[in-house]
Amino acid sequence: SYYSLVKNKIEVSNTYVFFVIFLFFLLPPFGSTDWMLYFAVGKSFYSGINPYLNVISFANPFFGIKNFGEIKNFLPMTPFFTFFLYISFLLSLKKLYLFFLFLKIFSLLFLFLIFKIFSRFLDAKILKTIYLINPFLLFEFITNCHYDLFWIAPSILVVYFLVKQEKIKASFLFLVAICVKYSGFILSILFLKKKRFKFLFLSILFYIFIFFIFVKFLNFQILSIIKGFFTQVGWNKYSFTTFLSLFFDVKLVKLFLKLVGILLSLYFLKKVWSRFNNSKDFYFPFYLITFFLITSIIFFSSIFFPWYLTWVFIFSIPLFFNKKYEEIPLFLIYSLYFSFLIYPFEYLFMRLSISHFLLSLYALAFNLSLLFILVKYYLMNLKEYIEP
Repeated sequence: SYYSLVKNKIEVSNTYVFFVIFLFFLLPPFGSTDWMLYFAVGKSFYSGINPYLNVISFANPFFGIKNFGEIKNFLPMTPFFTFFLYISFLLSLKKLYLFFLFLKIFSLLFLFLIFKIFSRFLDAKILKTIYLINPFLLFEFITNCHYDLFWIAPSILVVYFLVKQEKIKASFLFLVAICVKYSGFILSILFLKKKRFKFLFLSILFYIFIFFIFVKFLNFQILSIIKGFFTQVGWNKYSFTTFLSLFFDVKLVKLFLKLVGILLSLYFLKKVWSRFNNSKDFYFPFYLITFFLITSIIFFSSIFFPWYLTWVFIFSIPLFFNKKYEEIPLFLIYSLYFSFLIYPFEYLFMRLSISHFLLSLYALAFNLSLLFILVKYYLMNLKEYIEP
């Protein structure tokens, strides 16, 4: 139903939009325990426990399970966001459900902020259908409270200010994005133009400076923070690595996929460089980011979760309003649907004692669908896309 609404560009009323968002807002986060991890991190920090060096236990009270999960010495969050969780823990008066509500309200504000930014350039009537009632975005961010909108919102603002030639504001928001989540570094590609490169250099230099100050002040250990990031990236789950490592050495598989990803990225940049340096097209930055996010998911990341693809979908939304790119978001809607079936399949396979091989086959099928998008709409039609 949602796919049909988007494909036919059907406008929905404001009443319907608010009703749908309100329903997702009321739902408890039954699809994730991450919000409980956020609470546990804030609580441990408050108790004087270093979350990067100690086991953080968490649960989901809606599941009725006390010991649902643990993070063992590999917290993948930035120190800046860890400190934010500590502040949030205090502001919520150390109460679990107030903290939960706090995350929901923040996510809702960021959801509408992104809508307001996009509506400066795009048809707001159709944008409501594509973005504000997207069930996958609402489920991940408004129901499950994943904090990805916290870095996506400043990232969208980065593009907005670069298009307006306000490089200082764009650089500051780039700094905010990478402070919240390491994924924000994907925006570096937008600063590769000659007139922007110095802003990229200064932003990263300042990031390193405040990173060290922050770590020293909070008594974190830098190596434990870096270890946490690389530990999570090194997992093998729902990716090409998962399937190929059944037949080949996992280290060779990871090396091979990363080399392919690097070669693809260099080839793509070489082809679009002239257009990139001269284009004032609002859509083009989103085209670049979408390409690199899909390439990263397929070739650079050994682990994949459904909300990773929601990042790509949000950045690809402006492409729907340009005839050269409009099919990309439609295929991403299909991929989003496909990716969210990972969890019920995993649960079913475990209950039926079906081998890991079948789950790996499913992961392979999903990644092939992403690869189809990458090849058909980026590489095979590259010449058509990069022409002014």
